[in-house]
Amino acid sequence: MKVISDTAHGILDYLTVAIFALAPSILGLTGLAALVSYALAAIHLVMTLLTNMPLGVLKIIPMRLHALVELLVGPVLVVAALGLPTLLGDKREFFLVMGLVILAVCCCQATVARPPLLRQADRRRFGSCSKLAGQRPSERGRASLLLPGLIDRPRS
Repeated sequence: MKVISDTAHGILDYLTVAIFALAPSILGLTGLAALVSYALAAIHLVMTLLTNMPLGVLKIIPMRLHALVELLVGPVLVVAALGLPTLLGDKREFFLVMGLVILAVCCCQATVARPPLLRQADRRRFGSCSKLAGQRPSERGRASLLLPGLIDRPRS
């Protein structure tokens, strides 16, 4: 489902950073739970600032990698909240909810992370797509969605 644009994703990322940074003060997180919350705020801020998206600053990290990291962090938070209640203290519900929210945003964003092997397989399957270069975008079909740079680039 593609509901959230990259711009909206960036706004939600900065909001997530603020929530993780303020949670220890507002919710009274202490010990390891506070440390995890501050660490997640810092890591998420750095990832968001470095991601190649409209609200990113340096645009070094591809959006697909950003999405993949979030796709890993969300379940880890959920599993930690459910499986390690003594480590996260009595506020483990916070981490459970944040993990579910991160997963929901990741699943609803416009950029879907595809592993690099699939992209290479698509290139082998569709070849250079030179035969599609003269067609209109509506005639190109799925190949134009998978390999826009190869089709739209003029061949010499």
